Amino acid sequence: MNTLNNIILWFYRICAGIVTVKCAGHLIRVNHTSITQINWNPTLINVLYKLIYFYSKVQLLCVKLNTKLFAVLLIISDNSTKILRKYNISVKPLSLHQFDFYNNGNLIGSKTFNNELKLTIDVDLKQELENMFSKQYNFIIYSDLSNLNKEYSINKVLYQVIPDEIYYQVSNVKFIGLILFYQDADIHINLSTNEYNFYVVNNIFDKYFIIYFIKNILKNQCIDTKNIFQYKLTLYDQNAEIKTLDESDTIVLHKDTYEIVKCDKQISSDGFVIT
Repeated sequence: MNTLNNIILWFYRICAGIVTVKCAGHLIRVNHTSITQINWNPTLINVLYKLIYFYSKVQLLCVKLNTKLFAVLLIISDNSTKILRKYNISVKPLSLHQFDFYNNGNLIGSKTFNNELKLTIDVDLKQELENMFSKQYNFIIYSDLSNLNKEYSINKVLYQVIPDEIYYQVSNVKFIGLILFYQDADIHINLSTNEYNFYVVNNIFDKYFIIYFIKNILKNQCIDTKNIFQYKLTLYDQNAEIKTLDESDTIVLHKDTYEIVKCDKQISSDGFVIT
């Protein structure tokens, strides 16, 4: 913009000289050392005048628009602040970590954190979470929200109890298909999409996860959890092997493999089966 202003100013000074000696039919350019006689084309002079006039109009218009726009923005900002204060609304920073607590597929509470480094759950925080939800949960889903604004899906880690710290690895296992047969219908269970990814090492897929998936992912609230929850699950694994499971089976993911265990066996928080 400064360069353009200098060019226009230079043209303006030339044209000002033309007006001074217009009756003579030629331009006298005055400087500190000499006077130079230059012949000018009247058409060119007319064009230069119009350019300067147009530029001046545009510049004035921009100044007026900037002034009015700034005033409008101030009004919007001031009113927005008043509204937020009136309704006691505070703008919080983006959370990087989130815990969701579920009981039979129903969300009973959430807790978010903003730690940028490794998330450690100290004794006081763990006790606070236990008191908040009174241990009335079947399992917990941790969501890593650090990739929320990037072109990655949100990694989700399943826990049966509140962990001491958050550390996870994405599993290399990718099932070809996982088909749930429930209420006389075949339902495709997709463990990874553009929005979420459950293929995480030590994730446990049991009947509580299936209930969660039906209610929250498939949005089917007609599930019967009061009576015996029964279903069939057909697994097509990464090796094209087919396995049939039911509500007594649990799938445990590892880094490059998986295993299927019965619910009568206890599974530790790090994914190992305790016999």
